[in-house]
Amino acid sequence: MPESLKLSYENIKSNTRIPVWTFIGVFLIGAGIVAGVVSENQKAEKVGRLILAPKKNDVFEIKIKDDQYTLYKVQKVERDTVYFVANKFVTNQESGISDLTDKGDQAFDESTTYGISIPKLVEMNKSDKIVDIDRK
Repeated sequence: MPESLKLSYENIKSNTRIPVWTFIGVFLIGAGIVAGVVSENQKAEKVGRLILAPKKNDVFEIKIKDDQYTLYKVQKVERDTVYFVANKFVTNQESGISDLTDKGDQAFDESTTYGISIPKLVEMNKSDKIVDIDRK
């Protein structure tokens, strides 16, 4: 490259800056990832805390098996056993749990009660079978 072009190139290069907005997309993606991780950690901490002290009418979001989710509602707690009634409906996506919640209390099968010990609930939480707990 001739010297005159090199000098012009260096002159233009030193006076040109990359606009800050060029990197906003990368910043927003990074902020979204950090927010997601923090949210998941807070949810996991909340679930771990609520499992140890369940109360009547708590609603557990449960993963039954691969791609099957439902709700269990606490009927009563006796010593270290929690008695649930199950939702009549099942969804195949974790995001579909909110649709089950929208169906209200009439969606729970009050005729059958399941008892699960608190240590078993802790074990279920460790194996990611408890998605979330809603306390009302």
